[in-house]
Amino acid sequence: MLKPDRLRAALVDAVPEYGRDPDRLAIYIDQGRIATRFHPGRYGFEYRYRLRATLLDFTGHPDVVMLAIIRWLSVEQVELLQNHGSGNEAIGFEADVLGAGAIDLDITLNLTEAVTLRPRDDGGHDIVHAEEPALALPDDLAMAGLEDGPPITALWLGGEPIFPPS
Repeated sequence: MLKPDRLRAALVDAVPEYGRDPDRLAIYIDQGRIATRFHPGRYGFEYRYRLRATLLDFTGHPDVVMLAIIRWLSVEQVELLQNHGSGNEAIGFEADVLGAGAIDLDITLNLTEAVTLRPRDDGGHDIVHAEEPALALPDDLAMAGLEDGPPITALWLGGEPIFPPS
């Protein structure tokens, strides 16, 4: 599975303190299963799992984390954001308010990863994790170069800066 490490990287980019103290960012999988069907000569499957990311002693603003996850999903699991039903359920969370401006923030995402075998000329096979389909944008946005949106370099809430962390 590749997405857990990719999500960790996105969260560390958004909240650099977790790169300096990686034990405070726990990522694990539960409720995992494999979906597959038998096709003679073709082998492949899909991981289906609930990913949980727990940010311990988080002192920043949760908006920073949520925006990082939404941007990550727009590349890694875009179909969760493309319709009203799945978009309403895409990101689950719980927070344990610790006091002194700190929380333990637990995020849940239901993810999939397709895996196939590709024959090699030497008789072996390569295991291939399928790329996710790209976000389909209206032509006017795609032509304006807004596929991923402008980079988020700073955020304010109520006139106060919340990203980058001070």
